[in-house]
Amino acid sequence: MLVYTYTFAVAPTAVAWLMEPIVNWIFVRATVKRFRRLEAFLAAQAADVLAWQTRDKPLTAPSTPAHPSAPPHPHRQPRFPA
Repeated sequence: MLVYTYTFAVAPTAVAWLMEPIVNWIFVRATVKRFRRLEAFLAAQAADVLAWQTRDKPLTAPSTPAHPSAPPHPHRQPRFPA
């Protein structure tokens, strides 16, 4: 089960009563679509994800900057195996 909470406010406040339901509908629709795509991806890749999670070797990845000219983040730990 996944619990996802969010809060938003539409500006200007004079039209918030009209815009918030519309923005909420768009946000919910997009979020449901993204979670369905994530669910399909994880279902298709379940064996690979399980193998990665249960592997005995330590997780290390080369430290590469987000942009070729940007230095690596000094406190960021690698999240994915090499």
